[in-house]
Amino acid sequence: MWPKASFESGSVVAADAVQRGVAEVNTARSDVGLPILIPNRANEIVVSVFDERHARGPGGRSIYPATSNQEAFLATFASDSAGGFEVLFLIRR
Repeated sequence: MWPKASFESGSVVAADAVQRGVAEVNTARSDVGLPILIPNRANEIVVSVFDERHARGPGGRSIYPATSNQEAFLATFASDSAGGFEVLFLIRR
């Protein structure tokens, strides 16, 4: 079982990073009339790293020679001012 991580139980640095990310996203969201995000320090931070060994090309065909498609992301959850709930991707590579 993986340990649970939240920016409440994590470091001040993680909490500050999430707050900065939410502030940046909210600026853009308010500029286009979308509800702003409301972070909750008790929400988990999701970290995912995966390596897709059989990446697909155009039309779903296998790519030859086989290539590796490596991706990682860091995300958290946030409510929004319209009563919704959203995933906020903080980093995606």
